[in-house]
Amino acid sequence: MKHFIFFTLFIILSIFPSCIFADTIILTGGNEIKGLIVDEYVDRVVISTFEGEKTFLRKDVKSLRYEDTETRLLKLGNDAVGRTNYKAAAYYYRAVLKLNPNSIQARDGEIAAVRKELGSGTEIAKEEVELMTALEEPALSAGKDASSYEKNVRDLLGLRIKKSDAANKYYIYNVLSESPAADCGILKKDILSAVWNENVQYMTYEEMIKKLSGPEFSMAKLSIEREVSFPDPKRIKLDIGLKEEGYFIKDVSGVRGAEEILIKPGDWLLEINSVSTRYIPKDEIGTLLSNSKAPLTLLIKRDLYITREKGE
Repeated sequence: MKHFIFFTLFIILSIFPSCIFADTIILTGGNEIKGLIVDEYVDRVVISTFEGEKTFLRKDVKSLRYEDTETRLLKLGNDAVGRTNYKAAAYYYRAVLKLNPNSIQARDGEIAAVRKELGSGTEIAKEEVELMTALEEPALSAGKDASSYEKNVRDLLGLRIKKSDAANKYYIYNVLSESPAADCGILKKDILSAVWNENVQYMTYEEMIKKLSGPEFSMAKLSIEREVSFPDPKRIKLDIGLKEEGYFIKDVSGVRGAEEILIKPGDWLLEINSVSTRYIPKDEIGTLLSNSKAPLTLLIKRDLYITREKGE
């Protein structure tokens, strides 16, 4: 009976998560929007609701209210089970038990998850990994200095980073071979623009390197920017899509050899020949691409989820 109740509860939560779990955006006019906050930017907040994703400008938002930690962890554990990501599910159920050792749902969930064969290649939703990192950060921070964080980032991500004061940007100056960063396609001279959607440009070095740190087997979300040049613009064919966040590459053809790792579908298109795409109509994007003289230079951004682990 206990397992039946747990299974039934899981099905209900999977189908109707917002009726029990909800974040809230409180607008300046007093209205409240309930759902799951999935993205926060400097100028706007994105929340997922029954009606779909909704975006609100920061100037219209009075405050944000998040679900309590234990409840949200249970939801994330249940959602991970639904995607057969049992390793992540077990992690969240254990985190609940640290907060509340008497949670029957978390105990049953952990037992069920660890008995399952761990899946591979399952993408973890960004709200899961962001919360995972947020929960781990206090324990990691105790007694640490910048050099300890540098070693953590080097050993578990395979990255060495330095700041260009002239450009006010953080550059990747070394990617260790056979490291998680190398496996994800990060290259030397890439720009680290954000960690967990938080712009690092105006962070101190210590703040940035601490943000990148984390325990082994935990997740990190990095956003990197890369300048890509093609000597023959006519050879490159790009299919461009548009989302609320901006223009992105739906498909690319005509790339050769080493060019294939430089740009790929899913990358965000930030600039074309140093012209920002942020407020340009889509038909003008096509004109800029088709009329480009050699070389065609693009600035792209790529969002990456990386598992921290020691390289081979």
